[in-house]
Amino acid sequence: MKITAISYTEHPIDVMYVAAKNCTSRYSLSKLNEMAFNQNNSLLESDKIHLVNSVIDSGHTSIAEHVSFTIAIEGISRSCSHQLVRHRLASYAQKSQRYVSESKFDYVIPQCLYGKYNEIEGYNEFMEIAQKFYNGLIEHGIPKEDARYVLPNACCTDIVITMNLRAFMNFYELRACGRAQWEIRQLAKAVYRELKTLDEQWEDAMGLVELRCEKLGYCPELKSCGKFNNKS
Repeated sequence: MKITAISYTEHPIDVMYVAAKNCTSRYSLSKLNEMAFNQNNSLLESDKIHLVNSVIDSGHTSIAEHVSFTIAIEGISRSCSHQLVRHRLASYAQKSQRYVSESKFDYVIPQCLYGKYNEIEGYNEFMEIAQKFYNGLIEHGIPKEDARYVLPNACCTDIVITMNLRAFMNFYELRACGRAQWEIRQLAKAVYRELKTLDEQWEDAMGLVELRCEKLGYCPELKSCGKFNNKS
C-alpha cells in the first residue's frame, strides 16, 4: 500500500490551543490567535502542547475536530476498504468498479499464505480464473457495473479520505489494535507514520494518538493479543 498526504491543517497544535483556550480564557480570539501563531510571542511551544494534552486527557477531545487531513491510499484490498469506510466520521472517494475497468486488476495476498506454496499457488490460480471470467463478460457486452460481481475482495482499490484528528484517534485505537485484521492494522500504522512526518507540530499531534489498551492499562477486547491483560 502507498499513503500520501494531499493536504492537512497547518499548525495543528496552535489550532487546538486556540480552540481550547477560547472556551475558558478572558482574552479575545484575536488575542489568542496572536499568542498562538505569532512566532515572536513569549508563549512556549511546550506550554501549548501541555495544554492540548491536558484537555484531551480530560476527555474534551472535540478540540481535535478542528484539525483535519486528506490522504490518498493506493493498493489496499476491497476487503480492507470495506472495513475502512465503516468509520463514518470521514469523507471518502473510492475508485469505482462501475466505471473503471478491472481488465488487469492487482490483488492483495493475505500474509498467512506466504511460505505455503500450494495454498498461494491455488490462490493465484483462482485470481486468474476470476480475471479471465471478468474479461469474458466484458467482451460479451456485459456492463462493468454487472461484471464486477465476480471480482474478489482481494482486488486492489484506491481511495481518498478526509478525516479530522478526533476521528483518526478513534480509528487508530481500534484498527492499530493487535486484534484487528493485519491489513487494516498496517493501514492505520502507515497513516500514522505519514502524518507524523508532515512537520514538527503534526509529530506532536500524533502524540495524542494511542491504542485503547495504552489509555486504559488493560485490554478491552474479548481476547488479548498479549500486550496487556484483560481487565480482571
